[in-house]
Amino acid sequence: MLDHCSPHIRPVVQLAYDTGMRRGEVLGLKWENVDLREGVPTSRSTDTKTQEEREIPLDENFANLFRRIPKVLGNPYVFNFRGRRIKDPRTAFLKACVRANITNFHFHDLRNYAITNFRKSGLSDTTIMSISGHKTYAVFWKYDRIDREDRQNALAKVRRFKELKDTYRTPEVSVVFNQRMVLKNDGAVRV
Repeated sequence: MLDHCSPHIRPVVQLAYDTGMRRGEVLGLKWENVDLREGVPTSRSTDTKTQEEREIPLDENFANLFRRIPKVLGNPYVFNFRGRRIKDPRTAFLKACVRANITNFHFHDLRNYAITNFRKSGLSDTTIMSISGHKTYAVFWKYDRIDREDRQNALAKVRRFKELKDTYRTPEVSVVFNQRMVLKNDGAVRV
């Protein structure tokens, strides 16, 4: 998808995809809120949906991305096109989708992918919620997508668990393994 984005919209899409920032947070980002030394852009409370300030950690790749974006004299916003702030990337985003032959995909879907990628990389739910700005699990879970790969990985973990159980089978260990399996399946607590 990124390869099909126009140069002015590519960093906008990249930031949304990699951080899970909302469209308004990305497009409302001002240079005064980007600290390249600390690697943290800050979404101010006036720019976030939840009206709470949030820091989005960035790695060196993002620091380099921000360094490549030219600043526009008299314009405090990070993302501009032809000297003016980008307010709505919809047209450029849709054109990129057409060029990439992607259908039924919206800018906000980048947030879903970011949050799912956070989970797949092993981050805890609370860490992801801190980065994404979600306050409740109910809303957070709407963004986390379980796909075929997740289900395959889950079954592979169960398979490894069973192999481990069979490898170390003694009467004592077998009882412990079986109790843990029962604990997870029916919620009963057994010691």
